[in-house]
Amino acid sequence: MTRPHAGPFFLWCGFCGPHGPHDPPASHAGLYPPAEVALPATWDLPLTDRPPHLRRPLQPLTPEREQALRIYRSYYYCLCTLIDDYVGRLVAAMAQAGLLDNTLILYTSDHGEMLGDFRLHGKGNFYEPVMRVPLLARPPGGAGGAVCDDLMEVMDIAPTILDYAGIPIPREMQASSFRTILEGGRGGHEAVLSEFTSNDRRINGKCLVTERFKLALWDTPEGGELYDLHNDPCECRNLYNDPAWRSERDALLERLLNHLMRTETGYNGWRTAPY
Repeated sequence: MTRPHAGPFFLWCGFCGPHGPHDPPASHAGLYPPAEVALPATWDLPLTDRPPHLRRPLQPLTPEREQALRIYRSYYYCLCTLIDDYVGRLVAAMAQAGLLDNTLILYTSDHGEMLGDFRLHGKGNFYEPVMRVPLLARPPGGAGGAVCDDLMEVMDIAPTILDYAGIPIPREMQASSFRTILEGGRGGHEAVLSEFTSNDRRINGKCLVTERFKLALWDTPEGGELYDLHNDPCECRNLYNDPAWRSERDALLERLLNHLMRTETGYNGWRTAPY
């Protein structure tokens, strides 16, 4: 790896995978034998408590369907490892060029994949396999090495890069730098927001996640979901219409509304004085 100059550099390296069609090359296609790949634990879960557009009829896991599902999940894992290997080659090249001590490395994805959980594939929902995306980060010099479960949003990446580059973060940027977390401190958000609109714009959803709860609101009939992630991490029971959880649900709905009102003003600190 050679550089034409000694000044600062920025490299954005985007991989199309892991994405359909799941077609790992021969070098990686046999890494995870389908027979050893676990099947979705929620395949047989009734989904009658979900919003209509997320319900899927119960389907018997026939030998043919089971084999196809195992191959599908196996190839997805193979593609993940393929990308890991290429990122490893990039890091090795930077080490060879003497760049690691002064380079911030961030490795993440824009979303996950259902892989058959709840009999769903792809994305288009707010379930953990789609939303809880890992972020691997190596600050300059490689300090740290801790695992952090604090809530962050993908858009926090941009101000973090600006922070390390010594560039002022624009006031219209609503995201926050997580540099303090990378350097061993605390950070993150008390709640994070996710949004979804289907390609035909017929379905829209907003989702608020706190340290314990996940609230999803859809503009469809019966369009609510509430999960206690502490006691139900696999989101098997929708509490949205449970009378015992109504006060918690209503408090989260109000919190979602307040969050949207704050973030949709467009600028941090925009309203410095009353109108």
